[in-house]
Amino acid sequence: ASEVYKRQYQRRVRGSHDLGDHTQPSPPQLYTRWVQWGAFSPIFRTHCTKNANNDRRIWTYPAENYEIMRDAMLLRSSLVPYLYTAARKAYDTGIAILSPLYYRFPEAEEAYLDEFMNQYFFGDQIMVAPVTSPLNTTTGLVLKNIWIPPGTWVEWFSGQSYTGPQTITSSYTLDEIPVFVQAGSILPVAPQSTNSIGQAQKLPETLHLLVFPPVNMQSPFTSQYSLYEDDGDSEEYHTGVYANTTFLFSASEDDNQYIFTVQVNPVEGAFEGMLKSRNYEVHLVGFLPPDQIQANGQNAEYQNAFASSSSTPTWTYEGETLTVKIANLPAVQPENTLTVKVSVPKPGFDVSGFRKKARRLMKAKTLLDNQWGIKTVYQSDFDHILNAGETGRKMTYNPSLSLSLLSTFPSLYKAAVNESQYLTADPAIQLQTYSLLSS
Repeated sequence: ASEVYKRQYQRRVRGSHDLGDHTQPSPPQLYTRWVQWGAFSPIFRTHCTKNANNDRRIWTYPAENYEIMRDAMLLRSSLVPYLYTAARKAYDTGIAILSPLYYRFPEAEEAYLDEFMNQYFFGDQIMVAPVTSPLNTTTGLVLKNIWIPPGTWVEWFSGQSYTGPQTITSSYTLDEIPVFVQAGSILPVAPQSTNSIGQAQKLPETLHLLVFPPVNMQSPFTSQYSLYEDDGDSEEYHTGVYANTTFLFSASEDDNQYIFTVQVNPVEGAFEGMLKSRNYEVHLVGFLPPDQIQANGQNAEYQNAFASSSSTPTWTYEGETLTVKIANLPAVQPENTLTVKVSVPKPGFDVSGFRKKARRLMKAKTLLDNQWGIKTVYQSDFDHILNAGETGRKMTYNPSLSLSLLSTFPSLYKAAVNESQYLTADPAIQLQTYSLLSS
C-alpha cells in the first residue's frame, strides 16, 4: 500500500495539478497530502472529472482532514504576494517557480538521488519536501529522510534550525508539512482570512513581513527581497508598467543581544490601481521577546495579544511559535520609507524546535481528552504533559517570563515524554501518545 501511495503521489507531483487525481476518488489521507503539496505549487486546482463519487469539496471529508486542508488553502492564499513575485522572476529568467535541487546545487550528489527526487525549491527562499508515504497506523506518524542543502535552513512549522549539507530523518503528523525557509529570508504574505480565498487579483492593503533571522550568523548579516506587483489584469507589464518594493533586513550582535533592522524602501515604478498607502506588520520568527523596538524612531509599546487595536506602534508575543509581532506601524506611502529596529536578548541556549514540541504536546492532550468515556484518562494522570504544553500560552500572556520558561522547558518536556510511557490509557493510545512526543 505504501508503494502504491508513493507512486501515485510522485506521478502527480511531476505531471499534474488536478489535486486528488482527475478520474479516481482519493482516500482522505492522500487527498490531504495532495492539497498540502498544492499549497506550494504554481497552480492550485482541486479539479476532477464530472463524477458524483469523485468529490473534491474538502468539507465532505472527515473533520480532521477538512480542517487540515482548510488551513493549507488559507496558507496558500496568504502566499500569493510571494508567489506572484516568483512568477514574474520565472517570466524574466525562464526558470520555473518550482526548481529541482540540482539547479542550485549541481555539484551535490544528493541533489540527484531518487531518495530526494520530490524535494524542490518554491521560489528563491523556500524548499519543500512533500510527504509521499502514508502514516504508520500504530504511531500516527510518518518518517521522512530530507536533504538539507548548504547554508542554514529553518523548518517553518517546527522552528528547528539546520545547517547543511546534511541528511536528516524527521517524523510528521498529518497536519505537519516539511517546509524549509532559508535563514535570513523575508517572506511577504497577506493576512490569513477566509475572505482572502479567491481574491488573488486584489492587492493586499496589509502585508505581513515574516523574517527568519539567522542563527549562528556571521555578523553583520544582510538580505533583501523585492516584491513585484502590477494591475493583475492587463498586459501592460510588457511595457514596464509595474512596481517593485524592496525590503531590507540586517542583523548584528554583541555579547548579550541581537540587533535586527527591517526596512521598507520607497516603491519603484507605478501602475493603475496601485495602493496609495500600505500597512505592514513585521513578524520575527523564532526569538525571545524584545528589549526594545523602534519604528521610524518611535518606541513600540508592548500590547497584550488579546487587547484592542492601537493607533501607535505596538508589539505582541506569540509564545507557541516564539514570534515577535510588530503592528500598528505608520502607513507607508509609495514615496516613503519604514524602518523597524529591534533589540532581542540572546537566550544562551538553543530554542529552535520549540514550536514542534509545543504543538505535539497539545496534540497529545487532545488525543487523551478524546478518550473520555471510552477508556478515560484523567488530566491528573498526565500532569507533566499539561504543564509542559502550557509553556507557549504562558509566554503569550506574560512575555517577561519567556527566558525562565524556556530554560526549564527541556526538563518539563523530558518529564512529559517519560510520563507518556506509563499512561493508563488504551495501549494503542498510550503508544501513539508516546510516539508523538518522543519522535
